[in-house]
Amino acid sequence: MGVHFTNRRVIDGLEEDAEPEAVWLRPDMFTAIERQQLVAALADYGLEGDEAALFARSMEDFDGLAETRIEWWDVVDDAGAPAYQVWLYGVDCGSVLRHGTTDKVGRLCQFGWDEGDAALASALVTAHREIKQQGLACMLAKFDFAPAD
Repeated sequence: MGVHFTNRRVIDGLEEDAEPEAVWLRPDMFTAIERQQLVAALADYGLEGDEAALFARSMEDFDGLAETRIEWWDVVDDAGAPAYQVWLYGVDCGSVLRHGTTDKVGRLCQFGWDEGDAALASALVTAHREIKQQGLACMLAKFDFAPAD
């Protein structure tokens, strides 16, 4: 069974000249599970803490991450049932989580598949090809899901 990327969401980064105490992320930008997934995904980037700590951070507390975009997608199966969420952040990093959970099943680093289930990565390669063929100007198009040898 194949998978497909759908339902793209984006939070743009702040301008480099924004005030250091500027707020980048707010809880009302995300659903409850998205907030939990964001905390889990950004832990891969080295930002530790719970939801309260994440949303209390100012721009300077994100160590450059606040100047980049966050993009996340649902991954659905051929029947349209949600299976995963893919979170992309920090220009070239990402996390793959089981739908509706904080269970990490894959990680992306430097635009490529870094760790996780090889069968899932292969399925995502095909889904990613669909996105690239659409010519979308999105972070996802810059990534490569092929598992490393």
